[in-house]
Amino acid sequence: MNQNIASSTLDERIEGLPPKQRLAVKTCFDAASRKSTRVMVYDQLWVLECVLMRIKSPKLYEHVRRHEILALSSKSCLDRHMAGFKSSFGFNASVFEALKKNTEGMGAHSCHGGLGFDEINSQRTSVSRPLEN
Repeated sequence: MNQNIASSTLDERIEGLPPKQRLAVKTCFDAASRKSTRVMVYDQLWVLECVLMRIKSPKLYEHVRRHEILALSSKSCLDRHMAGFKSSFGFNASVFEALKKNTEGMGAHSCHGGLGFDEINSQRTSVSRPLEN
């Protein structure tokens, strides 16, 4: 079926879909047109979505990949991409270096402001303690 649909026709048909669904459809059609997805080059946004899906639910990711529900990259491929991510807690020193560099020529009055943080998620945890007699 995908051999009969031209790329422009496919783009027209999926135009009304949200961007991430469009990306999923295009990736599935790209995978269907290949003999093997072993050396398939995935779109960077698709790889990012795959990484996020795998982080949120590794078992579901493996189920969807193993049963070929979506064209998902392998665990080793995602591991290679995730190796480039720097994951750590605390503040990123390069952010403060950039702030220092950008505010060097400003007066003290111009530098007054606040910092906003994005992608910070804190959880409340409960600690159970043994009952004391």
